Amino acid sequence: MIKHGYPRLFAVNVTISGSLQPLLLPPSHNMIIYSLAAGGTVSVAQLFMGGIIPAPDVLTVKEYGVAEVFGPGTPTSAIVDYVKAWYAAQ
Repeated sequence: MIKHGYPRLFAVNVTISGSLQPLLLPPSHNMIIYSLAAGGTVSVAQLFMGGIIPAPDVLTVKEYGVAEVFGPGTPTSAIVDYVKAWYAAQ
């Protein structure tokens, strides 16, 4: 980019942003490659749901029928309590 006249700072920022995008916007290419490597037996959607969902997307995911989303660092005990309460209500 520098050879084409872009400022060095701009080139660095574009490179950093491009490097982080697959990590922030699932499904990343790694999920798709894993699904293909598993012979298609692992759903990309399931891999997506098992990944970290960005906060703005939580409401959208819940609109599609996901009952709850547990973020990184959620204590296992909180998840177990939720599942027990959900199961008891069924």
